[in-house]
Amino acid sequence: MQAIKSAAALFIVFYCVSGIPASAQGLQFCKTDDNGWIPSKLVHDCEDLAVLRNDVELQFTFGQMYYHGVGVTKDDTAALEWFRLAANQGHPQAQGRLGRMYADGDGVAHNYTTAAKWYRLAADQGDADAQWWLGGLYRSGEGVPQDYTAALKWYRLAADQGMVAAQISLGGMYSDGIYVPQDYAVAVMWYRRAAEQGDSHAQFVLGQMYENGYGVAKDYTAAAKWYRLAADQGSKAAQLGLDWMYVHGQAVP
Repeated sequence: MQAIKSAAALFIVFYCVSGIPASAQGLQFCKTDDNGWIPSKLVHDCEDLAVLRNDVELQFTFGQMYYHGVGVTKDDTAALEWFRLAANQGHPQAQGRLGRMYADGDGVAHNYTTAAKWYRLAADQGDADAQWWLGGLYRSGEGVPQDYTAALKWYRLAADQGMVAAQISLGGMYSDGIYVPQDYAVAVMWYRRAAEQGDSHAQFVLGQMYENGYGVAKDYTAAAKWYRLAADQGSKAAQLGLDWMYVHGQAVP
């Protein structure tokens, strides 16, 4: 355990030794701000409390803070250890993030096998990010035997929870006929779900499918609508598609 260096931590130790429960006043130090972060001036106090109380949510929060460099200097090694503390207690998001750090080699050597282990623990608890990441490993065969059926299973579980990236992955697989029979109608369904959540890439692709009549009846008005939504978010491809439709008289101003 790290050295106890804060007044807040000593407060907790005193009450633990005396047998008196720590009061809410002593724990108020570690309330997160409106963005879910520990205020930077309280970081050192709350790091001690996170260890002494074995507080899984605080541990995960510190992992996020060190990973993103919010309120602290970005430190992948520190992030890894905070995520590990929380992951070992079964925190699904910490397990998923720990797996991602092994997959990306952030603060640790690349190890897809270890990444898959942590992804699976989180995915089995329903974490959508981990389900999508695990699906990606099965698709590529990194850290696990390549298994397209398993990839689809995990993608679908994440997509059914509304995860945009997983919905786009499924849309692409069905549109291109990658590892599944090509089915534009199913591709449209998944792209639409992502597009309706505001994803510009899905909006652009859905516009293409309406323009060309893939999986839906050809509909230039609908194509222009989706191109415009994507273009308004800065998609250059969508802007080009919309410009082409205007030039050829297929889009209504």
